[in-house]
Amino acid sequence: MTALFTLDKADLRLGQSVAIIGAGVVGQIAIQAAKANGLHPIVAFDIQEQRRQAAKKAGADIVLDPNDSAAIEALIGKLNGGVDAALDVSGSNPGMNLAIHLARPLGKVVFCTANNDPQTLNYGEFFIKNLTILGDFVNTEMDRQRKAIKNFLWLLSTKKIIAPAHSDTIYDPTDENIKMLYGKVLKHDNTINNPIFKWR
Repeated sequence: MTALFTLDKADLRLGQSVAIIGAGVVGQIAIQAAKANGLHPIVAFDIQEQRRQAAKKAGADIVLDPNDSAAIEALIGKLNGGVDAALDVSGSNPGMNLAIHLARPLGKVVFCTANNDPQTLNYGEFFIKNLTILGDFVNTEMDRQRKAIKNFLWLLSTKKIIAPAHSDTIYDPTDENIKMLYGKVLKHDNTINNPIFKWR
């Protein structure tokens, strides 16, 4: 739902370009949905090689390490100033600023993950580019949320998207697992891959 909600919020048309920063489960679904909606090129970023490979498999046209500044600048040049919209699904401050950097003048940036920490954003860049910056907390727009769920289920049923494998990230809700996983979250450990507690 989050992936489809974010794409809907970006309001892109067939043939427009998109960058997706973060290639976890939400990012992989966003890539597949962007492909199904005819967006091109789809550029994906992740710091983990495993997730970059997953982004390629999901249908990204270009996959880059967000720390490869030379490749990022070459991409922006190749795309005549950047992408039409950049979606940050990483929730990290570097990811948010990368989204601002990747968006072309008059483009859009959508932040789709909750982050209550203070953020430092490159105000000068989004001011000079005259960007539209959007947040998209899914529980604030119920009509868009229902539309996202409906579209997700349709894309899933027609096999235009495939839910990423995540059986290795399902945990029993034991005290040990809860302490371990939330401990990683509190330490900003980026090796944690979309943990899910199995409550039933």
